[in-house]
Amino acid sequence: MALISLEHAKRHLRLGESLDQDREVAETLAAAEAIVLDYVVQRRTDTASPFWVTTVASWDTVTVPPAIAAAVLLQLGELWRFRGDDEAAPKNEHGYLSPRVVALLHRYRDPAIA
Repeated sequence: MALISLEHAKRHLRLGESLDQDREVAETLAAAEAIVLDYVVQRRTDTASPFWVTTVASWDTVTVPPAIAAAVLLQLGELWRFRGDDEAAPKNEHGYLSPRVVALLHRYRDPAIA
């Protein structure tokens, strides 16, 4: 399930039309989407309702809520910029997502949706 197209991701990263980095962008985009969905669905705590899991699984590039798409793009940018070799990388508390990503996603966490 893709929430953001490769072309959209490349525009967000300001990479232009070059095909040189498509594989790396696609892999990083997949990781960003997985991180965001993991936070939204709370897979680690196994507390998400089946309805919510089904709802999230139905999202695609057309139906994804704008705040979720924005969170994926922010996470993509962070993963792209800070690849583990940069001492200037932000130090998020306890390994959590950046506060900007969390702010976008918080209202989408189950059971926050009524």
